[in-house]
Amino acid sequence: MDRQLARILVSTGFRSSRELGELLQMLKSQCSADEYERLKPPIADAIAKITNATFDPAFAAYPDLRDEVEAQIAKYGRFA
Repeated sequence: MDRQLARILVSTGFRSSRELGELLQMLKSQCSADEYERLKPPIADAIAKITNATFDPAFAAYPDLRDEVEAQIAKYGRFA
């Protein structure tokens, strides 16, 4: 993969994880505590799997991309 594709991979991972994180917040406010506690682990697991599936190959191919991502997050509060 080229560097731009690696950036897209990371950006997509962030967006997907962010949406699932927002879903968790919605579930927490709208569901019973028991229901939320039942739904939270598989969604958290999905976030972890998305992160590993998108970040790991991108950073393995371009180790310095991690610094670029972290710098952009520090400056803008998000990546791409």
